Amino acid sequence: MNKVIMKRLKFLYALSFLLIFSLFANANENIDNSHSPLAFKITINSVNLKAQDFFESYMSSDPKEREKAELYLLGVMDATEGQSWCDYKTFKTITLRESVFEGFKKVTKNKLDYRASIIIKEILNQDYPYCGK
Repeated sequence: MNKVIMKRLKFLYALSFLLIFSLFANANENIDNSHSPLAFKITINSVNLKAQDFFESYMSSDPKEREKAELYLLGVMDATEGQSWCDYKTFKTITLRESVFEGFKKVTKNKLDYRASIIIKEILNQDYPYCGK
C-alpha cells in the first residue's frame, strides 16, 4: 500500500478510537451514583435533604462532605435564629453544633426521613427556645 493510504487509515483508526472513547467517557455522566458509598450526599441540588443524609454527611470521614453538612447546618441556624431558637449572642456556634449532634443521635428512625432542616430546627428550639429579646 502506498504511504498516503496508510496515513489515511491511521487517521481513521485514531478518529474512530477517539469517538468510541468519548462515548464511554460521557456515559458515566448519566449514571445515578446517588446510592454509591462514594457519592456525596449534599450538593447544590439537595432540596428536601433528608435528616439521615444530613447526619451521614455530618459524621462523614470525608472532610469535604463534612464541611458541606456543617455549612448546611450554618444556613439552617442563620435562617431560624431569633425565630425558633434564641440567638448567636447568647449561645456559641460550637455549643449549638454539639447540641445538634447529640439531638441527632436521639432522633427516632422514622424521623430520619423528615427534612433535615425541620429536625435541626426542632432540636435548637427544644434546647435553646426563642429568648424573645
